Amino acid sequence: MSSHWKTTLNEYVRMYNQFESQCSIDPLLPLLLDEQYKDMQQKRLYRIQDRKLNLQKNETRMKILKLQSGYDHTEVDILLKRFFSYEGNYKRIEEERIEQQRIILRKQKGKWLIEQIDIPVPERKYCKNPPVTSINPHIKNQVSSFQYHNNSAPFFNEQIFNRSSKKSFRYQRSKVKEYADVWWENPNPDFRAFNDDCTNFVSQCIYAGGASMNYTKNRTVGWWYNSDREKDGWSFSWTVSQCLKNYLLSNTTGLRAQTVEDPKQLQIGDIIFYDWDGDSKFQHSAIVTEKDDNGLPLVNARTVNSKHRYWDYKDSYAWSEKTKYSFCHIFDTL
Repeated sequence: MSSHWKTTLNEYVRMYNQFESQCSIDPLLPLLLDEQYKDMQQKRLYRIQDRKLNLQKNETRMKILKLQSGYDHTEVDILLKRFFSYEGNYKRIEEERIEQQRIILRKQKGKWLIEQIDIPVPERKYCKNPPVTSINPHIKNQVSSFQYHNNSAPFFNEQIFNRSSKKSFRYQRSKVKEYADVWWENPNPDFRAFNDDCTNFVSQCIYAGGASMNYTKNRTVGWWYNSDREKDGWSFSWTVSQCLKNYLLSNTTGLRAQTVEDPKQLQIGDIIFYDWDGDSKFQHSAIVTEKDDNGLPLVNARTVNSKHRYWDYKDSYAWSEKTKYSFCHIFDTL
């Protein structure tokens, strides 16, 4: 333990990077006073150890977002960019994710310890009309923190919007993956960003795959985005998990889906919806972008921005024993 809070914070990030690979909370214990956090992490590690993957490499980079420091008390908001490389029997899996934490440090007997760690869980929100932000603070910090650069042009296909709904198109799953792997971290500037951005992102991915919008001007009907032309320019199905799920499963023509029982039945470009409380209100959505050695899906998502994350989300702070999933397979002909 150090006589300066920055040293303790850096040590925490270094230990945080190690404890998942060791599947043990022990590396963090000398720094922590927060018993609730210890218990939460212990339970989380127990949930994910069943995967039994051979972790080859993991890295964690930190960016300080906000700081309030005093003589013996410091509060700091940090953003962590995490990278994991797993070696399977047939392929290597590379996963990335962005996490945000608030760390409260206190000086005791000349040494700085971590008194409390708060972790926001935005995936748990169920919002009928998520607020739009012209500048999303969470995403803005990611851009500045990690200097993400992408040379690809925005993947916004105007021809798709103008397609006749009477003409059939093949769902281009490779295009869905391409889009999802480009824009999982930073928002496509052709679309507005939302505080709860998961379904907005999934809709964009589906759209990139060739799905025609069903534009009705009625926010409760259809599946569409038109915010450059009018104030509330998107349907609820474009931005709300439950509404998108209902839309996909109720359609009989065009963009539509059917539920399957086994996640192994999902293909790239299909969708998983998450109901954390088991109350049939689905709060989160993610899009399948890869398969692991066992044929199980890996997903990309936003809100807690993730790339090639294991489908069951048991590593998420939103997950509970009541969590239910809806596996939606999108039809190939749209």
